[in-house]
Amino acid sequence: MKKFVITADIHQNIDVVWETYNNAKHVVKWSFASDDWHVTEGKSNFVEGGAFNYRMEAKDESMGFNFMGTYDSIIYHQSIHYHLTDKRQIEVEFIKHRGVVTVKLTVDAENEFPIEHQQKGWQAILDNIKKYAESYK
Repeated sequence: MKKFVITADIHQNIDVVWETYNNAKHVVKWSFASDDWHVTEGKSNFVEGGAFNYRMEAKDESMGFNFMGTYDSIIYHQSIHYHLTDKRQIEVEFIKHRGVVTVKLTVDAENEFPIEHQQKGWQAILDNIKKYAESYK
């Protein structure tokens, strides 16, 4: 299976980055690839073996889907591994530097869309978490 990697350098402390990345009350505010989409509902049992389910909807209500998966491994402030319902694996690494946290995602590509398209979508979402976390007080 093909994979791709994306990153974002977030100028915030690790506690804020970890919390805003993993807590459903925050995820619903940043987890979309463009401004014409939003998350209408989100649930997450953030423990190893726990499941998550985020409902993504176009704001014009023309389409939507559930983004669902299960957490396989969680190492506090370091990494999260999860798989989606279609069995694709996602690895999220949190790399601490002085005043910056690099969030690195390694994503199993799916076969329906070109990998470049997928990479752009996931990067847009990661850019949203960067904006959200950096403005979080």
